[in-house]
Amino acid sequence: MEGFWGGAVQLLHVWMFVVVFLIMLPAMFGLSLGVTGVYIRVLVHILEWATLRIQRGRQQQPSVPVPLPNGIIERSDVTCRVVFESQGLLSDQM
Repeated sequence: MEGFWGGAVQLLHVWMFVVVFLIMLPAMFGLSLGVTGVYIRVLVHILEWATLRIQRGRQQQPSVPVPLPNGIIERSDVTCRVVFESQGLLSDQM
């Protein structure tokens, strides 16, 4: 168990070093290391990959039925207050 916690503390130290010296310190002086640009490029790549996968899946299974909800939502002209009063769920103390 000591090995696990020792490793966890070391990982925390490395993470704090990265955050302070590679993100916070340059940001205080108005510098950018390009982390945002890399993050955006990776995110765009992941989303393009997911889009291609969805399109490929639709081509392979074009008629997959969309599941319908179990119930139908029905609109009514009666307010919730009237319904609660008729069921005795609403007290007059409000």
